[in-house]
Amino acid sequence: MHPIVIVILTLWIAAIFISFGINAPQHATMYGVFFVLSIAIGSAIFLVLETDRPFGGLMQLSGRPIETALGHMLPAGS
Repeated sequence: MHPIVIVILTLWIAAIFISFGINAPQHATMYGVFFVLSIAIGSAIFLVLETDRPFGGLMQLSGRPIETALGHMLPAGS
């Protein structure tokens, strides 16, 4: 993903949280809900960024299944 998309997405989510925070009552339950929601949104953004580069990063996929499948598709002399 382009960095500008990530910046816009982050600012948009921050604006949503700010609007909820202004209108929500001030007590411990709401702080807990905001904390859980921020962890969930942060995790979702992390997963989207990780799936953007599947062969690198923290969660890596193996290229071996694709190589095996291509090996079966190519002619024997190649």
